[in-house]
Amino acid sequence: MKKALLLVIFIFLTLTTIRSQTITQMGFIIKKAIPSIQNIAIIFPKNMHKQIAKEAKMAQIITKRKYFIYAGEKRTNKISTQIYNIRRLKNVAVIIITDNDALSVDSVKYILGKFSEQKIPVISNRKKDTLIGVLMTIFKNDNKIEKHINKIVSSALELSFSEEFLSECIIDVE
Repeated sequence: MKKALLLVIFIFLTLTTIRSQTITQMGFIIKKAIPSIQNIAIIFPKNMHKQIAKEAKMAQIITKRKYFIYAGEKRTNKISTQIYNIRRLKNVAVIIITDNDALSVDSVKYILGKFSEQKIPVISNRKKDTLIGVLMTIFKNDNKIEKHINKIVSSALELSFSEEFLSECIIDVE
């Protein structure tokens, strides 16, 4: 049974690395960086609902973490409801799958402000979001997964990373 599961995981990860990073890959990175995280909330553009739901189900099985998905909204009152629900979770990190429509830079800044009040780490898939205050960005660049860290945010969240993990990352903000 374990061998079959490992084979399925290997095939899944091999096939999905052909396109962008997956929820599973991001989940493994979060699990390695912040082992205390047990719940991962994902905020994403509405047009990606089917894909994200499918990936989150697979990621939950593979990473042994719980995933909660929320379609991103343009209206602040809708985002506020999602934020309220996520803030009620314990040991949670938030992944924001960004685009420039539903989850613009301004939306991400608004979300960051709400989660920073409770010291909830926010991770994005947009390269420069560490410069606006997310803890970490995880994205694909030339068929390689890159991890960027904002050390000021990690200090504010009272998080420390292992030297091994930091050696795999690019520090955008010290």
